[in-house]
Amino acid sequence: MAAVAQHFHRQERHAQEDAKRRKLREDLEGRESAANARSQAYKRAQEDAEAARGKLARKKYLQQDMAQRIKAKEAELAQKQQEVAASVAEARDTALDSRLRVTWRGVAPGVETIRQELAEFELISMEVGESAAIVQLGSREMALRAVLECKSKKNSMPFKVALAPKEVEEPVSQVKETPKKGRRS
Repeated sequence: MAAVAQHFHRQERHAQEDAKRRKLREDLEGRESAANARSQAYKRAQEDAEAARGKLARKKYLQQDMAQRIKAKEAELAQKQQEVAASVAEARDTALDSRLRVTWRGVAPGVETIRQELAEFELISMEVGESAAIVQLGSREMALRAVLECKSKKNSMPFKVALAPKEVEEPVSQVKETPKKGRRS
């Protein structure tokens, strides 16, 4: 019986040791799983933070890219505006350079008379006043040719032709006749 009691006692002791071991093992596994969960949570937080930084960096890059595109487009538009302004200024200068001032004394020649005399010089428009007219021709070259030809025929023409000054932009009715600089005999 003593052997049975000893055997029973041994089994009981083993059971207690097994219970302690199991308890220690379960406690260890619990701590490991808690540590693992904290580790996983930390990793997820790191990944989320990295993703947020990536999104923020991408957003910042897109904003900078858009700002650069806007600046480039504004520069392109400014360049086009400068080109248009230059071409308008050039066209205006060309138009001013191709104007003639037609003057007469006494009875004004008819519009048709002026038109016939200047027909070969690409007449574009004519603004007639009391004692003068401003005539717009196709180009400066045509205006110069018209002045030279009209000066060569000055005795047979009822009016005088000269290049119109660029500064004169008032209506023809207010254009004063240019005074003579000397007497001709």
